[in-house]
Amino acid sequence: MMRSTGDSSAVTAANTAASSTAVLEVPPAVCQTTCMAEPVSPEYLAALQRLTGAQKLRTAFGLYWEARKLKAARLRSQHPDWTEEQVQQMVKKIFMYAVT
Repeated sequence: MMRSTGDSSAVTAANTAASSTAVLEVPPAVCQTTCMAEPVSPEYLAALQRLTGAQKLRTAFGLYWEARKLKAARLRSQHPDWTEEQVQQMVKKIFMYAVT
């Protein structure tokens, strides 16, 4: 689920940046150690290259909000005595300061 701010300049900028970049290359050594459990396949890279900037942004926003939901669920299971407000405040703090 994407939250709209009413400002399309970020999407326009992402589309412009995406259209000016012809090839997305990820060094194999980096991918194998930091990106994913398995190396990125050429098919996956081709699929990413076909996405528009707006599609990439929408996907990134979706992943961000899903990560927040997962973190909230984990916090609820770890702290069943917390109120929903406490859970949401902690999620906000964790994502704001990138702490676990």
